[in-house]
Amino acid sequence: MSKILIVDDDPTFRNLLKMIFQEKGFVVFTAADGESGLTQTRREKPDVVLLDIQLPGIDGYGVLERLKADPATSAIPVVICSTTFREPSHVKKAMEGGAADYIRKPIHPQELFTRVRPWIPS
Repeated sequence: MSKILIVDDDPTFRNLLKMIFQEKGFVVFTAADGESGLTQTRREKPDVVLLDIQLPGIDGYGVLERLKADPATSAIPVVICSTTFREPSHVKKAMEGGAADYIRKPIHPQELFTRVRPWIPS
């Protein structure tokens, strides 16, 4: 069974995504801040991480940097799902940092699943 970690400080959005992916048969873990996201990733080894940029404590860019620098987590695809897309430099920074994709909120649930699906092992 595929595992996904959702790291987002908005509990409503986190729970919505959790529901969407559980209905698709995923095991879903969640974290409300960057530090918890790092801990959960190291502990659970999800198949993919959905990561917000605006987080309390360590922001999403810091989480991404640490995940990609750690040999234990560097191969896990990280999909940014954030409202911070104000200019192309935000996407560029995330992609250069090792993100697999950058999805702008708000997003339709089916589109989100379609964009995340290629990063989940069959």
